[in-house]
Amino acid sequence: MEWHSWASNEEKVLIEKYSYKLEYKHYNLLLDLSNYYNEKEGDRIHHPNTERCYYELACMLYILIKARKKGGKLSMKITEEEKASNVKIDIIEHENINYLWKITNDQLWGNRHEDYMEVFGWEDRQSVLPEDITRGKKTMPEVDYNNWVASMDESYYINEPYKEDEIKTILKYEKAQMESFNIVMRERLSFYLNKVVNAFVKDGIFKAGYKPISTEDACFLYEYLCIIGITEDNELSRREKKDYIRFELMKLKNKNLHDEIKLLVP
Repeated sequence: MEWHSWASNEEKVLIEKYSYKLEYKHYNLLLDLSNYYNEKEGDRIHHPNTERCYYELACMLYILIKARKKGGKLSMKITEEEKASNVKIDIIEHENINYLWKITNDQLWGNRHEDYMEVFGWEDRQSVLPEDITRGKKTMPEVDYNNWVASMDESYYINEPYKEDEIKTILKYEKAQMESFNIVMRERLSFYLNKVVNAFVKDGIFKAGYKPISTEDACFLYEYLCIIGITEDNELSRREKKDYIRFELMKLKNKNLHDEIKLLVP
C-alpha cells in the first residue's frame, strides 16, 4: 500500500516540496513521531514500568534460586504506607518455594527469552523434567525409570530453568536496560528523530546523518514537526530550523548509552 493513502494533505504537500521518494516504511517512521506526540499520558508511563517489571522478575528469581539451594525459610514483607504497618510472611514449605520458583522462571522465560537469545546468543530452551523427578534416575533401575518417564504427560515438564550464573548475567542486562530506557523516555523526541535520520540516510533519502545533518533535511524534519504539532513557529530561518533539529538529534548522542543495550522503545 502506498504511503500517500495514509498521509494528510499537509504531509503530502511537504514531502512533494522536498522531492523525497518515500516508501511506506519511511512514512511509518514519520508516523511514529505523530503517534508519540498524540498518545495518552497513561501510555507514556506504561513502558518504563514494564521495563522495571523484568528487572524485578529477575531479582525474584535469583532469590528463589538461593532459597531452593540453601533451604530454610523465605521471608517476604510488604509495607502499607497508608496504614503505616507491615505485612510479613515466612514461606517455610519447600513445595511453595519450588512453585514460586517455577512460575517466576516461566514468566521471565515467556516474556524475555527471545531477547536473551538475541543479546547473549543463547539457544532456545526446551521443556525438561524437574529435578525431583530426574533424581529418580540415581535411585531406580534404569528400566523402571525410563518406563516411569514414558508414562508422564506434558503437565510434568517445565521450561528449562535459568541457572544462577545466567540470572546474574540477566540482572546486569535488565538493570542497564531499565536505566537506559529511562534516559530514552526522557528524550523520546530525540530517539524517534534519530530513527528517522538513520533510516533515511541508509536508504539514500537524506544526504547526511545527524553530524552534520544538511540544512535541507533538517528543515524538512522541523516543518514536519510543525504539521503534527510538536513545534509551532514555522517562521524560523533555515539556520534556526537546522539548529533546532541538530540540538534534538544530539541529545541522545551525548548520553552515556551502551551500544550493546537494545532500546525497547515502542
